[in-house]
Amino acid sequence: MLDTIMCSVKIGTQWHMLPGEFAQWRAAHYYFRRWRKEGQILCILCITSRTARRRAGRFLLREWAESTVSTPSGKAPPLNPM
Repeated sequence: MLDTIMCSVKIGTQWHMLPGEFAQWRAAHYYFRRWRKEGQILCILCITSRTARRRAGRFLLREWAESTVSTPSGKAPPLNPM
């Protein structure tokens, strides 16, 4: 279900135009509307975005600023801290 919602949000397509390998569009649209109304969809999108950025080795602006301030030299941290 979440894959269907993420696909629709990412590519900006109409719900009924989603590829057949995803969940039925009516069910996905129902959960999207429900989660959006409850305020959960923003949390889900933020968490998945943050996770994807970390896996790609990219900092969020706030994390980068905090790590720059906390380094003894004041230099920017490496792009991939792992």
